[in-house]
Amino acid sequence: MYKIEKNVEFNHVQGCAKYPFPEMEIDDSFYVEIEDLVKARAAAGAWGKAHGRKFSGQRHREGGRIWRIE
Repeated sequence: MYKIEKNVEFNHVQGCAKYPFPEMEIDDSFYVEIEDLVKARAAAGAWGKAHGRKFSGQRHREGGRIWRIE
């Protein structure tokens, strides 16, 4: 059973604190280690969908890179 709690403040920034999606302009990118690429691509897709932006991610050298494309 789960306890329901009221009046707990919601932190709106928490979901994107790990990645710089809000600061990115079109054609900006950032590098991630290869083991983080799948999670970063999923986070970019979810964040972009919620905020009307598009991202693309792919392997790049020994890691991966996430680009803002729209």
